[in-house]
Amino acid sequence: MQVVKTRLSLRRSQIGPSHSRQQGFSLIEVLIALLVLAVGFLGSASLQSVGVKQTQNTYFRTQADLLARDLADRMRSNPLGARANDYDWAGGTPASASCGAGANCDASTMAAADLSEAFAWMQRASLPAGDFMIAGGPAGAPYFQITVLWDERRDGAVGRNCNPADSADMACLIVNVDADDVSQINR
Repeated sequence: MQVVKTRLSLRRSQIGPSHSRQQGFSLIEVLIALLVLAVGFLGSASLQSVGVKQTQNTYFRTQADLLARDLADRMRSNPLGARANDYDWAGGTPASASCGAGANCDASTMAAADLSEAFAWMQRASLPAGDFMIAGGPAGAPYFQITVLWDERRDGAVGRNCNPADSADMACLIVNVDADDVSQINR
């Protein structure tokens, strides 16, 4: 028995349109690819926005911490004013006071100057709706409580209860300064 080998060769032109190979992409595939790419870019932009906001909030918290520690150091350097509760402050704009170089200031005037300088520094730090309060001391508590407040969400919050769950409250940083620590300096 003889085997016949034949070679079948067909050109593309001989194959009908139903058997042709697809070349390139269809419009629907391109549109889906663009949609996926757009969603990716939107996600990336959203992450960038959150990152910028968190960086700004970190800046505000750092400025609040620096202000609170600066006030604590000022109280430590003026123990007579601290013991006399001259640093008690309920917030707002303090009266302008100055104890420049060579000035002869008593403890009360020094405390007023410290509060005025701290408020001016806070304004330069650009804390949104920033304010600070100082309470406590030898007569009322074993420590002074320095509270720095700011509108972290920048939505017009004015509350002073420091409750993060309440959208009406401002963000707060609270630093407690031991009254004995203030009293023992410069004795």
